[in-house]
Amino acid sequence: MLRASLLFIMSDLKLIIMTREEVSGIVMKITHDCVSGLSISEIKLESDLRNDLNLDSLDILSIFSDITDTFGIEFNDEEASDFCTVKDVVDVVCRYLNIE
Repeated sequence: MLRASLLFIMSDLKLIIMTREEVSGIVMKITHDCVSGLSISEIKLESDLRNDLNLDSLDILSIFSDITDTFGIEFNDEEASDFCTVKDVVDVVCRYLNIE
């Protein structure tokens, strides 16, 4: 059974229901925008941000910034330093949005 969470976007004044799969898709698209030379289908949840996707610290900061803008959440330094894979990022976003 899928459990969806409610995300209220103040600027649009809309109520959006999101699933974990939708969050994953958005995070992978944001990640893809920072990766050169790979198609989005090559980015997997298990992809390591540094080793598999060859992202440097500035690329990762850009991803966090885009996620903050997209989802309206802020990462603390400890969470940000723990991110190794795309799934790690998805897990934290889902935790903030109360999506299982």
